[in-house]
Amino acid sequence: MAANNPIEHHRLSFEAGAGQLVTLQTPASNVFVADPKVAEVRPGSTTTLFIFGVGPGHTTVAALDDSGAAVAQYDVTVRPSQFLSTQAERAIAQVMPNSHVRVIPQPKGLLVSGRINNPQDAARVLAVAKSFLPEGDKVEDQLEVAAPV
Repeated sequence: MAANNPIEHHRLSFEAGAGQLVTLQTPASNVFVADPKVAEVRPGSTTTLFIFGVGPGHTTVAALDDSGAAVAQYDVTVRPSQFLSTQAERAIAQVMPNSHVRVIPQPKGLLVSGRINNPQDAARVLAVAKSFLPEGDKVEDQLEVAAPV
C-alpha cells in the first residue's frame, strides 16, 4: 500500500526547451501537471517520467499510484531559454564588434543593455535583437547612449 511509502517531494529547475528524466521510488499510474503552459510530462514507464519545460513559470507535477495516493510531487521552475539571447548577443557582436551589449532572456522577449555610442547604433542593436524573437515578443531597451561629442 502507498500509505507505507512517504510521498517524495522534489524541486526541479531548467530552461524552457529542456527537461529532466526522473525516477520514481514507487510505480505511478497517473501523472498530473498543474500548468501545462509551463511543463509537460511524458511517462517512460511506471517508474520513470520525462518532465519537459514548455514555457517560463512555475508549476507542480504530481504522480499517483493506482489507488490514487500521491507517490511523488515535483515543484518545477522553468526559466526562459538562454538560446535566443546568446544568439542575439553573438549577432550584435558581429555587426558591432566594439560594442559591449548584453542580452538577457525575459519571459516574453529579451532585455538589451549596455553602452552604445549613438542613437543610430542603438537602433541597429535593437533591430538585431528583435530579429531573433517570435512574433509578439518584445525587446526591452535598457541601452545607455553616450552623449554626443
